Amino acid sequence: MPAFLIKVFKGLAIHFATKYAAELVVKASIEALEKAAAKTTTLVDDELVAKVKADQAEIIKIIGGKV
Repeated sequence: MPAFLIKVFKGLAIHFATKYAAELVVKASIEALEKAAAKTTTLVDDELVAKVKADQAEIIKIIGGKV
């Protein structure tokens, strides 16, 4: 019985990892871009971060393979 439960938990972990991985990667990338943009004096990187944030949902769909 414990071997069966381990397989069930592994299957659930893989399912949720593939379902939410794209969203986590995009959010972490946006956070890193925001931190990097805050360290510069130019506005180009701030505009890039704003565009990426605006298209966040579409980027998640593309990475997640839902398009």
